[in-house]
Amino acid sequence: MNKKLVSIILPVFNGEKYLSYAIDSVLKQTYLYFEFIVINDGSTDNTSTILTIYKEKYPRIQVITHNTNIGIVKSLNEGLKLAKGEFIARIDSDDIWLTDKLNKQIEYLVKNPDIYLLGTAKKVIDKNGEILPSKEKQFYKYLVIKKEIIKGNLFCHSSVVFRKEILNEVGYYNEKFLNTEDYEYWIRILSYKKGEIMPEPLVYYRVHGEMVSLRKRKQQFKYVIRSKINGIFKCHYSLFNLIYIVKDIWPLLIPNFLIKLKKMIIKPA
Repeated sequence: MNKKLVSIILPVFNGEKYLSYAIDSVLKQTYLYFEFIVINDGSTDNTSTILTIYKEKYPRIQVITHNTNIGIVKSLNEGLKLAKGEFIARIDSDDIWLTDKLNKQIEYLVKNPDIYLLGTAKKVIDKNGEILPSKEKQFYKYLVIKKEIIKGNLFCHSSVVFRKEILNEVGYYNEKFLNTEDYEYWIRILSYKKGEIMPEPLVYYRVHGEMVSLRKRKQQFKYVIRSKINGIFKCHYSLFNLIYIVKDIWPLLIPNFLIKLKKMIIKPA
Protein backbone atom coordinates (compact mmCIF):
# COMPACT_ATOMS: atom_id res chain seq x y z
CA MET A 1 0.00 0.00 0.00
CA ASN A 2 1.37 3.41 -0.98
CA LYS A 3 1.94 5.59 2.05
CA LYS A 4 -0.69 8.31 2.27
CA LEU A 5 -0.07 11.18 4.67
CA VAL A 6 -2.76 11.48 7.34
CA SER A 7 -3.28 14.73 9.24
CA ILE A 8 -4.50 13.97 12.76
CA ILE A 9 -6.24 16.87 14.50
CA LEU A 10 -6.73 16.92 18.27
CA PRO A 11 -8.31 20.04 19.80
CA VAL A 12 -8.17 20.29 23.58
CA PHE A 13 -9.47 22.65 26.25
CA ASN A 14 -8.68 21.82 29.89
CA GLY A 15 -8.19 18.16 29.05
CA GLU A 16 -5.50 17.27 31.58
CA LYS A 17 -7.40 14.29 32.98
CA TYR A 18 -7.52 12.13 29.85
CA LEU A 19 -5.24 13.87 27.33
CA SER A 20 -2.29 11.51 27.77
CA TYR A 21 -4.45 8.50 26.93
CA ALA A 22 -5.54 10.09 23.65
CA ILE A 23 -2.02 11.18 22.65
CA ASP A 24 -0.48 7.81 23.53
CA SER A 25 -3.08 6.00 21.44
CA VAL A 26 -2.10 8.13 18.42
CA LEU A 27 1.63 7.63 18.93
CA LYS A 28 1.14 3.84 19.18
CA GLN A 29 -0.51 3.58 15.75
CA THR A 30 0.90 0.88 13.48
CA TYR A 31 0.34 3.29 10.58
CA LEU A 32 3.27 5.67 10.93
CA TYR A 33 2.88 8.10 8.04
CA PHE A 34 1.01 10.91 9.78
CA GLU A 35 1.36 14.43 11.08
CA PHE A 36 -0.10 15.19 14.49
CA ILE A 37 -1.64 18.63 15.06
CA VAL A 38 -2.69 19.39 18.65
CA ILE A 39 -4.53 22.65 19.27
CA ASN A 40 -4.47 23.85 22.87
CA ASP A 41 -7.47 26.14 22.91
CA GLY A 42 -6.69 28.44 25.83
CA SER A 43 -6.48 25.75 28.52
CA THR A 44 -6.07 26.95 32.11
CA ASP A 45 -5.25 23.58 33.72
CA ASN A 46 -2.11 21.45 33.26
CA THR A 47 -2.78 20.77 29.57
CA SER A 48 0.05 23.09 28.47
CA THR A 49 2.56 21.32 30.72
CA ILE A 50 1.49 17.90 29.43
CA LEU A 51 1.85 19.05 25.82
CA THR A 52 5.27 20.56 26.47
CA ILE A 53 6.51 17.23 27.84
CA TYR A 54 5.16 15.33 24.83
CA LYS A 55 6.53 17.88 22.38
CA GLU A 56 10.03 17.58 23.83
CA LYS A 57 9.91 13.79 23.62
CA TYR A 58 8.09 13.57 20.27
CA PRO A 59 9.08 16.51 18.00
CA ARG A 60 6.66 15.29 15.32
CA ILE A 61 3.79 16.65 17.42
CA GLN A 62 2.82 20.14 16.23
CA VAL A 63 1.32 22.13 19.10
CA ILE A 64 -0.73 25.25 18.38
CA THR A 65 -1.49 27.33 21.48
CA HIS A 66 -4.27 29.88 21.87
CA ASN A 67 -4.02 32.52 24.57
CA THR A 68 -7.81 32.51 24.90
CA ASN A 69 -10.46 29.92 24.20
CA ILE A 70 -11.98 30.32 20.72
CA GLY A 71 -14.05 27.12 20.74
CA ILE A 72 -13.72 23.67 19.24
CA VAL A 73 -15.23 24.46 15.82
CA LYS A 74 -12.85 27.32 15.05
CA SER A 75 -9.97 25.21 16.36
CA LEU A 76 -10.96 22.34 14.07
CA ASN A 77 -11.07 24.63 11.06
CA GLU A 78 -7.65 26.00 11.99
CA GLY A 79 -6.37 22.43 12.05
CA LEU A 80 -7.89 21.71 8.64
CA LYS A 81 -6.16 24.77 7.17
CA LEU A 82 -2.81 23.60 8.56
CA ALA A 83 -3.25 20.00 7.44
CA LYS A 84 -0.95 18.76 4.67
CA GLY A 85 -2.27 15.20 4.49
CA GLU A 86 -4.38 13.53 1.85
CA PHE A 87 -6.62 12.27 4.65
CA ILE A 88 -7.94 13.98 7.80
CA ALA A 89 -8.41 12.08 11.06
CA ARG A 90 -9.97 13.41 14.26
CA ILE A 91 -9.60 12.43 17.87
CA ASP A 92 -11.06 14.10 20.96
CA SER A 93 -8.85 14.60 23.99
CA ASP A 94 -10.78 12.09 26.11
CA ASP A 95 -11.06 9.23 23.58
CA ILE A 96 -8.68 6.39 22.69
CA TRP A 97 -7.75 4.73 19.39
CA LEU A 98 -6.91 1.05 19.02
CA THR A 99 -3.39 0.63 17.64
CA ASP A 100 -4.40 -0.54 14.15
CA LYS A 101 -7.22 1.95 13.62
CA LEU A 102 -5.52 4.20 11.08
CA ASN A 103 -3.93 1.32 9.21
CA LYS A 104 -7.26 -0.43 8.67
CA GLN A 105 -9.09 2.74 7.64
CA ILE A 106 -6.44 3.96 5.20
CA GLU A 107 -6.20 0.50 3.65
CA TYR A 108 -9.97 0.48 3.17
CA LEU A 109 -10.04 3.99 1.71
CA VAL A 110 -7.24 3.20 -0.74
CA LYS A 111 -9.13 0.11 -1.93
CA ASN A 112 -12.41 2.05 -2.16
CA PRO A 113 -11.70 5.41 -3.84
CA ASP A 114 -15.43 6.24 -4.02
CA ILE A 115 -15.66 6.41 -0.20
CA TYR A 116 -14.88 9.89 1.13
CA LEU A 117 -16.03 9.63 4.76
CA LEU A 118 -15.18 6.58 6.87
CA GLY A 119 -16.02 5.99 10.50
CA THR A 120 -15.78 2.89 12.67
CA ALA A 121 -17.89 1.28 15.34
CA LYS A 122 -16.96 2.22 18.90
CA LYS A 123 -16.80 0.84 22.41
CA VAL A 124 -18.16 3.14 25.12
CA ILE A 125 -16.08 3.53 28.29
CA ASP A 126 -16.62 5.41 31.53
CA LYS A 127 -14.34 7.84 33.36
CA ASN A 128 -12.24 4.92 34.64
CA GLY A 129 -11.88 3.27 31.25
CA GLU A 130 -14.35 0.50 32.01
CA ILE A 131 -16.42 -0.68 29.03
CA LEU A 132 -20.11 0.21 29.31
CA PRO A 133 -22.98 -1.74 27.75
CA SER A 134 -24.29 -0.09 24.60
CA LYS A 135 -27.54 -0.81 22.77
CA GLU A 136 -26.88 1.77 20.08
CA LYS A 137 -28.10 0.64 16.68
CA GLN A 138 -25.35 0.77 14.09
CA PHE A 139 -25.44 1.09 10.31
CA TYR A 140 -22.49 0.48 8.02
CA LYS A 141 -23.24 0.87 4.31
CA TYR A 142 -23.66 4.15 2.45
CA LEU A 143 -27.26 3.93 1.24
CA VAL A 144 -28.52 2.94 4.69
CA ILE A 145 -26.37 5.57 6.41
CA LYS A 146 -27.57 8.34 4.11
CA LYS A 147 -31.17 7.38 4.87
CA GLU A 148 -30.72 7.00 8.63
CA ILE A 149 -28.40 9.90 9.46
CA ILE A 150 -31.22 12.42 9.27
CA LYS A 151 -32.64 10.68 12.36
CA GLY A 152 -29.46 11.24 14.37
CA ASN A 153 -25.66 11.25 14.27
CA LEU A 154 -24.28 7.83 13.33
CA PHE A 155 -20.57 8.72 13.28
CA CYS A 156 -18.34 8.86 16.34
CA HIS A 157 -16.22 11.95 15.69
CA SER A 158 -13.04 10.33 16.99
CA SER A 159 -13.50 7.41 14.61
CA VAL A 160 -13.73 9.43 11.41
CA VAL A 161 -11.21 9.70 8.57
CA PHE A 162 -12.13 11.68 5.46
CA ARG A 163 -10.44 12.73 2.25
CA LYS A 164 -9.14 16.28 2.45
CA GLU A 165 -10.20 16.97 -1.14
CA ILE A 166 -13.84 17.00 0.01
CA LEU A 167 -13.11 20.49 1.41
CA ASN A 168 -13.17 21.76 -2.16
CA GLU A 169 -16.85 20.81 -2.41
CA VAL A 170 -18.32 21.16 1.07
CA GLY A 171 -15.94 23.60 2.73
CA TYR A 172 -15.07 23.58 6.43
CA TYR A 173 -16.99 22.89 9.63
CA ASN A 174 -19.83 25.39 10.04
CA GLU A 175 -18.84 27.60 12.98
CA LYS A 176 -22.47 28.49 13.67
CA PHE A 177 -23.29 24.90 14.70
CA LEU A 178 -21.94 24.80 18.25
CA ASN A 179 -21.59 21.30 19.77
CA THR A 180 -23.08 19.72 16.62
CA GLU A 181 -20.47 20.76 14.07
CA ASP A 182 -19.67 17.14 13.27
CA TYR A 183 -23.29 16.07 12.67
CA GLU A 184 -23.96 18.99 10.35
CA TYR A 185 -20.71 18.26 8.51
CA TRP A 186 -21.47 14.56 7.95
CA ILE A 187 -24.91 15.40 6.51
CA ARG A 188 -23.28 17.90 4.18
CA ILE A 189 -20.57 15.48 3.04
CA LEU A 190 -23.08 12.68 2.44
CA SER A 191 -25.10 14.96 0.20
CA TYR A 192 -22.08 15.03 -2.17
CA LYS A 193 -20.08 11.83 -1.60
CA LYS A 194 -20.30 8.33 -0.16
CA GLY A 195 -19.55 7.47 3.44
CA GLU A 196 -19.44 4.23 5.38
CA ILE A 197 -18.79 2.92 8.89
CA MET A 198 -16.50 -0.04 9.49
CA PRO A 199 -18.27 -2.58 11.76
CA GLU A 200 -15.15 -3.28 13.82
CA PRO A 201 -14.90 -1.08 16.94
CA LEU A 202 -11.59 0.74 16.66
CA VAL A 203 -12.25 3.58 19.11
CA TYR A 204 -12.96 3.83 22.82
CA TYR A 205 -15.47 6.66 23.25
CA ARG A 206 -15.38 8.02 26.79
CA VAL A 207 -18.54 9.12 28.58
CA HIS A 208 -18.06 11.17 31.75
CA GLY A 209 -19.68 13.94 33.75
CA GLU A 210 -17.49 16.72 32.37
CA MET A 211 -18.58 16.29 28.74
CA VAL A 212 -21.38 18.76 28.06
CA SER A 213 -22.86 21.19 30.56
CA LEU A 214 -26.59 21.64 31.02
CA ARG A 215 -26.52 24.93 29.12
CA LYS A 216 -24.60 23.43 26.23
CA ARG A 217 -26.79 20.33 26.19
CA LYS A 218 -29.87 22.39 25.40
CA GLN A 219 -27.86 24.40 22.90
CA GLN A 220 -26.84 21.12 21.30
CA PHE A 221 -30.44 20.06 20.72
CA LYS A 222 -31.18 23.39 19.04
CA TYR A 223 -28.37 22.89 16.56
CA VAL A 224 -29.26 19.23 15.99
CA ILE A 225 -32.67 20.48 14.88
CA ARG A 226 -31.05 23.05 12.59
CA SER A 227 -28.77 20.37 11.14
CA LYS A 228 -31.75 18.18 10.30
CA ILE A 229 -33.67 21.07 8.75
CA ASN A 230 -30.62 21.93 6.63
CA GLY A 231 -30.37 18.30 5.59
CA ILE A 232 -34.00 18.16 4.55
CA PHE A 233 -34.16 21.43 2.62
CA LYS A 234 -30.61 21.84 1.33
CA CYS A 235 -29.46 18.24 0.90
CA HIS A 236 -32.60 16.93 -0.77
CA TYR A 237 -34.03 14.73 1.97
CA SER A 238 -37.75 13.99 1.95
CA LEU A 239 -40.05 16.31 3.93
CA PHE A 240 -41.28 13.17 5.65
CA ASN A 241 -38.09 13.33 7.72
CA LEU A 242 -39.42 16.35 9.59
CA ILE A 243 -41.00 13.86 12.01
CA TYR A 244 -37.52 13.07 13.35
CA ILE A 245 -37.20 16.62 14.64
CA VAL A 246 -39.99 16.08 17.17
CA LYS A 247 -37.86 13.97 19.53
CA ASP A 248 -35.27 16.76 19.66
CA ILE A 249 -37.81 19.43 20.59
CA TRP A 250 -39.14 17.99 23.82
CA PRO A 251 -35.83 18.27 25.79
CA LEU A 252 -35.95 22.02 25.11
CA LEU A 253 -39.31 22.20 26.87
CA ILE A 254 -38.14 20.59 30.12
CA PRO A 255 -37.39 23.18 32.83
CA ASN A 256 -33.72 23.34 33.79
CA PHE A 257 -34.43 22.67 37.47
CA LEU A 258 -35.96 19.27 36.63
CA ILE A 259 -32.87 18.27 34.65
CA LYS A 260 -30.63 19.44 37.50
CA LEU A 261 -32.73 17.39 39.95
CA LYS A 262 -32.31 14.29 37.79
CA LYS A 263 -28.55 14.84 37.63
CA MET A 264 -28.43 15.06 41.43
CA ILE A 265 -30.33 11.79 41.79
CA ILE A 266 -28.54 9.90 39.01
CA LYS A 267 -24.89 10.91 39.09
CA PRO A 268 -23.05 10.58 35.75
CA ALA A 269 -20.42 7.87 35.35
